Amino acid sequence: MPAGFDGELDKMWDTIREQQSQLQDVQRAVDAATATATSRDRSVAATVDGFGNVTSVQFSGTRYRSMPPTELGVLVVETIAAARRQIESQVSEIYRPLLPEAADLGAASTGRVDVAQMFREAMDEVGLGEYLDPEQHGRPGQSGQYQE
Repeated sequence: MPAGFDGELDKMWDTIREQQSQLQDVQRAVDAATATATSRDRSVAATVDGFGNVTSVQFSGTRYRSMPPTELGVLVVETIAAARRQIESQVSEIYRPLLPEAADLGAASTGRVDVAQMFREAMDEVGLGEYLDPEQHGRPGQSGQYQE
């Protein structure tokens, strides 16, 4: 091994351990996250977990009892959508420290992002972007090894 390689390897392992710890913290925060939205007329409240799954729908007062079913259904769906928008914002903030500065989680969640470009930028950020060039480093072969 080249001189100093052990030190560099130790630094890389330390970085990996730190990132793994950060990922675990983020996962715990997302697992614990909830958001609740209430309808405009306050007759419906919906709660979602950190993944946007509905965990609770509650009805208040008596107005909802006299609503036409279609109107009540629309109100429930709108309230759930509002709770999901809230949790999306919360989760974006939870993940923000782990992402490159240019990352736009809002765009990613709606499909308006070039994931390949984000990956290239992240690889460049850590100094590994050159390894994405198949002309310079070959291409994956059948066995998973890179071939020229």
